[in-house]
Amino acid sequence: MIAIWVVLFFIGFRSRVVGGADSINYVRFFTGEQNFYNINDTRDLEPLLMAYNAVLRVLLFNNGTLYLFVTTFIGLFFIYKMVDKYSYNKMLSVLFFFFFLDYSLFFYALRQMLGISVYLGGLLFLLNNEKCRYKWLIYGLCCIGGYFMHTSIFIYGAVITILYFIPIKRKLYLYVAILGSAMLGIVFKQLNFMDFFNMYINWGGISATERLDSYLYWDDIRDTTSVSLLLRPTILVLIAILLMDNEKVSHLFTKICVFSVVVSNIFYDVPMIHRFTMGFSFYIIVVITWILGERYRASMKRCKIVKVVLLIIVIYFTRSYMIACTDYDKNSVTQMHPYYFFFEKE
Repeated sequence: MIAIWVVLFFIGFRSRVVGGADSINYVRFFTGEQNFYNINDTRDLEPLLMAYNAVLRVLLFNNGTLYLFVTTFIGLFFIYKMVDKYSYNKMLSVLFFFFFLDYSLFFYALRQMLGISVYLGGLLFLLNNEKCRYKWLIYGLCCIGGYFMHTSIFIYGAVITILYFIPIKRKLYLYVAILGSAMLGIVFKQLNFMDFFNMYINWGGISATERLDSYLYWDDIRDTTSVSLLLRPTILVLIAILLMDNEKVSHLFTKICVFSVVVSNIFYDVPMIHRFTMGFSFYIIVVITWILGERYRASMKRCKIVKVVLLIIVIYFTRSYMIACTDYDKNSVTQMHPYYFFFEKE
């Protein structure tokens, strides 16, 4: 619980400048300092976000700092509920929240995280209330609510609903999907598969992806999808599948994690692909703890192996995390470093 509050405090009480232009623009739009979320994009924002802002302007006295905190709390709430319900080791889940996830998205992708939180609330209700006759109705309403917070939720909801009904009984299928997608991604890289996305954008896309289409132009952030970063989720998910109990193979969270890795592998050369997969990738912070299941507790030898594997993973990600926090680019568009609290810099 203490670790959860530390995460909330760290993200929620940040200065508006942490997170770059997106974070600043959301606060300025909320406080009325500017009439559009982005001066380069004058499209109307989703209706539920507009209603959300209107209510908070009254409740929070138009205070930008409180707005960031409340938005962060809502964005993290159902992730906390997921960890509390399904994680075998909550502290490990918190560590992987920082070490594995691109947690900077919680700083600047406010609208998308709110939409994901609304959807996740419905998904958890669906999974936790199997006998409820209205579970699909509530799930559907949360999908719609998430869509009206950020249109990309339509894609997340559609994909996860399909995965819900796909039976997976053997780990072999997951290994083939992950390793096959990695090789396919290398082939697509050689074939300049980005031309397909350029054609898609020129064609006009669809309304559910209009908020995501613009990321395909962000060539200045292409380095976040390098091969070295590509291998991290691939290896981590492979380890989780290898060491988890067999009954967890068919769990929805496992299937979502594998789908996230498959998409990331195939389209790793697409700029900001992590922004698209963020609605699938955060489930790994629960799935990785499933290596501490019955098989782990039943064998002393396996227990030692898992502990060594976890130690290596934590050391590696700690090193990467420290490098990212010390050797940072001051000109990065995300402006995650240096970090400021709200009272240090406005």
